[in-house]
Amino acid sequence: MTKEQLKKEIINKINKANKIYVYNSFTEFYFKTTKSDLLFTFKEDYKNSDKPENHLSLLNWLKDFNDRATLTESNNLMFD
Repeated sequence: MTKEQLKKEIINKINKANKIYVYNSFTEFYFKTTKSDLLFTFKEDYKNSDKPENHLSLLNWLKDFNDRATLTESNNLMFD
């Protein structure tokens, strides 16, 4: 997948979610967050990393982000 396809897939996952939970490894617990917070963080990180010299790192980061964001049957997004 290209970085544009991955970006679109990630944003679609976030937008489809009813609720969003982010895993905190220190507490070993999922914390509820908002779509707007996760979208803001994702878009800011993407914008700051989208440079020609950083293409491979950005692509790997997008793949990792996409793999770690999982929609459940009830459309809850679990991000670990």
